[in-house]
Amino acid sequence: DDHVDFGIEPEPPVCEDMAGTVFIDANGDGCQADVGDGVEGATVELFDCADPSGTPVASATTGADGSYAFGPDEDGDAQICLDPEATYSVSVSDIPSGYEFSSGAGTDCAGDNDDSPNNDGTSDCYDPSDEDDDDDDHVDFGVEPVCEDLAGVVFYDEDGDGCQADAGDG
Repeated sequence: DDHVDFGIEPEPPVCEDMAGTVFIDANGDGCQADVGDGVEGATVELFDCADPSGTPVASATTGADGSYAFGPDEDGDAQICLDPEATYSVSVSDIPSGYEFSSGAGTDCAGDNDDSPNNDGTSDCYDPSDEDDDDDDHVDFGVEPVCEDLAGVVFYDEDGDGCQADAGDG
């Protein structure tokens, strides 16, 4: 009795990826003015929008150019097979001290634009599939410098001692 056996290997799953940039938005318009404005070292977490637990499914750290990526070809905690039928949101933390998330609308940008609608470092839910032609597989975040107030009095220093002698000198 001779047997001829055949093995069937299932097709590998279709995996999508998502990527983006965390950038300095110096003028607060929500647009990346220069590709050299990337923020290195920010933590980026990926969430499955269908998972009510709110637990990240992957995480990455931005590179020297501010870029990050999630997908099957990435290293470490960023390596994940993104289901083309699912939706995902991205959240950024560990931005540099003295910066906050961009408040600009990011409209009509020549380069990357801020994808955080509530200006809190969290994106909407996006379909990572490239088939829907809306470029939502690239999710970017702008950060802008926190402006501080400075106040004082300009006064005439008649005796040159650096002190205001009279309130009327101001």
